[in-house]
Amino acid sequence: VEENILYLNIILVIIYLISIAVLVYSNKRSSDHINNDLNKVLNLIDKNNYLDSSFNYYEFDHIYNVVFSYLENIDLLTEQKEMNMKGLAHDVKTPLTIIYSYFDKVIKNKEVTLKDAKTSFKAAGVINELLNDLIDNNYKKNFKEINISLLLKEKVNEFSSVLESKSISVEIDIEKDIHVLWNEKDFSRVIDNIASNVFHYSKINSKFLIKAQKDKKINLTFTSEPNTINDVDIDKLFNKGFRQNTDLKLNSYGKGLGLYICKLLLVPVDGSISAQIKDANIVFNICI
Repeated sequence: VEENILYLNIILVIIYLISIAVLVYSNKRSSDHINNDLNKVLNLIDKNNYLDSSFNYYEFDHIYNVVFSYLENIDLLTEQKEMNMKGLAHDVKTPLTIIYSYFDKVIKNKEVTLKDAKTSFKAAGVINELLNDLIDNNYKKNFKEINISLLLKEKVNEFSSVLESKSISVEIDIEKDIHVLWNEKDFSRVIDNIASNVFHYSKINSKFLIKAQKDKKINLTFTSEPNTINDVDIDKLFNKGFRQNTDLKLNSYGKGLGLYICKLLLVPVDGSISAQIKDANIVFNICI
């Protein structure tokens, strides 16, 4: 009996060892397949062509696009929430001042009219709406028809004096009364980022050309002359956190987010932003 038990234990040990060997071999084959596929992907990226039909390039591309889109949406929501918080701090000042003035009169036993009470009540309603929009993340309710022709001219007046400090002159060719359904703050943020880019990276004594026209779509073009045109990497300009080596010297405070944020802010209006090199200039084109 003891001899039979010994044989049984030996058989079990052998089966156990064989199972381990099979598992190790299986994992090794799986790892080899994964490494092989990864090498194919790397070669595909390097050579920019298809290697063979056995690899599911389209599925890999689909997964990449889904993940990339997901990450962009997270960045967009983060940016919107940050702007909502900053906007709330600004927008709530006026109604709070009205309410404060009303209660200041009450506390000091000054005469309070019915008009004062109604104005204060209306101001409280404005604050309530602002808070509801923030809590509900009700972003698209802030969309309204805006005249970007007028807003563009206002923005030009804002940053012209700043650009003049570097002897950068501004020339505009803006078609009248171009309207779009958008958030005014988002539009201003896009223009501010482009103007900031021009200020930090354009040559002294250069020109900044702004053109706006509407055909089937709205086209805004911004043309400037960068300090080092040969160093501009068009393919990476709108990548999150991308900064060229020369950027660090020209703007040590930049985070490489301005143009990336422009791209994100255009998503809700089905807009796009692109760039191209033309002669010694860089041209940004916004299409909505």
